[in-house]
Amino acid sequence: MRVNCGDHACVTLFSPSIWFCGTWFAKALQGHAQVGAVDAAAAKRAADAIEVALKPVPVDPFTRQTLELDTPQAQAHVFEADDES
Repeated sequence: MRVNCGDHACVTLFSPSIWFCGTWFAKALQGHAQVGAVDAAAAKRAADAIEVALKPVPVDPFTRQTLELDTPQAQAHVFEADDES
């Protein structure tokens, strides 16, 4: 977000969790791989490693609320992992 001098904006500030940042980084890698911006095999390995690393980390409240706006498939994946902890 950019706000110039003299401009006003309403924003919600939050402290992103490791879960939130990690999953978004993995998604960014996957998106870049789809358009050929990064090596697809390396991006898959990295995204898989992020998923393994985050598996024991509980989903934070902000991410849980954000996921409610996402697809049912994504919700099922995350809530399943959360229920296992």
